[in-house]
Amino acid sequence: MLALQEAGVGIMTRSSFWECEPVPPSDQPWYVNAVIQVETNLGPHALMALLLEIEQSLGRERRETGAARIIDLDLLSYDNFIMDSEDNHGRSLKLPHPRLQQRRFVLAPLTEIEPDWLHPSLQMTSKELLAALDKGGKVRKLDA
Repeated sequence: MLALQEAGVGIMTRSSFWECEPVPPSDQPWYVNAVIQVETNLGPHALMALLLEIEQSLGRERRETGAARIIDLDLLSYDNFIMDSEDNHGRSLKLPHPRLQQRRFVLAPLTEIEPDWLHPSLQMTSKELLAALDKGGKVRKLDA
């Protein structure tokens, strides 16, 4: 979070940390996840570029899809934008995140800080999306 703040991004709210089993299930270790709400003057593409820069500065190497990684920063939503576009470097950005409604490891911490967040395409709250999930994707809250 410090790297975001140093770049001028304000941290408004942070969920608890959640320990999550790998998705899809594998022999990879469980990992820790959280969701933050930010305030920024950056547009969605610039914010995503900043997240990618932070990942790289922390040692993230993109080798294969689904591989274990040291850090993974995602942009889940930006205001109520519905977007599927590329930036000037050809990097795709889809908002809201195209799989957030399928992921307990995203919805549990999101619901903790914003239970009434409304998915702009599905017109369901984060709480409703979490309740609609099947039982897969175990998560455990680590702190308050």
